[in-house]
Amino acid sequence: SPTSGAGGAGGYRTGTFTASLATNYTVTIGAGSAGVNQGNAEAARGSDSIFSTITSTGGGGGNRQYDGATTNMSGGSGAGGGGYPTARKGSGNTPSTTPSQGNDGGGGAYGSNYSGGGGGGAGAAGTAGSGTTVGSGGVGATTTIISTSEAGTYSVGEVSGGALYFSGGGAGGSKNDTAGYTAGTGGLGGGGDTAASRPAAGQAGATNTGGGGGGPAFVGYGASSVLGGNGGSGVVILRYPATDTLTKTGGLTGTINVTSGSDKIAVFTAGTGTIQIN
Repeated sequence: SPTSGAGGAGGYRTGTFTASLATNYTVTIGAGSAGVNQGNAEAARGSDSIFSTITSTGGGGGNRQYDGATTNMSGGSGAGGGGYPTARKGSGNTPSTTPSQGNDGGGGAYGSNYSGGGGGGAGAAGTAGSGTTVGSGGVGATTTIISTSEAGTYSVGEVSGGALYFSGGGAGGSKNDTAGYTAGTGGLGGGGDTAASRPAAGQAGATNTGGGGGGPAFVGYGASSVLGGNGGSGVVILRYPATDTLTKTGGLTGTINVTSGSDKIAVFTAGTGTIQIN
């Protein structure tokens, strides 16, 4: 009778980088891991997003209810616990960076009902499952590197209340034979929700947010093929002087050299390759 913890968000990192002109810098956009039947397996950790020497670590993969491998649960933000043991959850900011790139997942609830913990987000830890209430994902981090209207144009991040969020944790999964349950909510920044009815797969993390996938909703043993939600893919965004021109090579997908205020921006949404600034 499995339930599952939610996926943790991908790591969120921001900062200033001094680039040398006419020098190649590697850019890789990480992919979210695929949701799995977490009654039988642990989801993989998401893959990393990279700009030069700066790596944002993929989010922790949601784990099954009972004891199993826990290697994949930690990452940029940690995955939520599946229910047993209740203290098991993924650690965020793994490996450690300063400032922190993410937070821990929440533990799961074990008993006559099983409610998974929420995945950690870049801005807060996931909440624990309790009784028939599923844990929610931790909120993501806000950024002003691009405007909310630019985020809409390039379909990156999640806009709410006039702010732009990335890397929200997914909501936990639920397994309950005897009563209803209260579904969890994914964290702002692309985190997937728990399915509102059962049996149903968890909601996927949103594309190009780094959001964690939500856990599935089971009914007894009859829905063992229901999967957790896929993790959301990452994004790399650069802001640079308007007097410079950026070029890209390789398999990078994205928009470059867009005027944004007194600067230019580049938004990369898939693939790997190199860039130069001239």
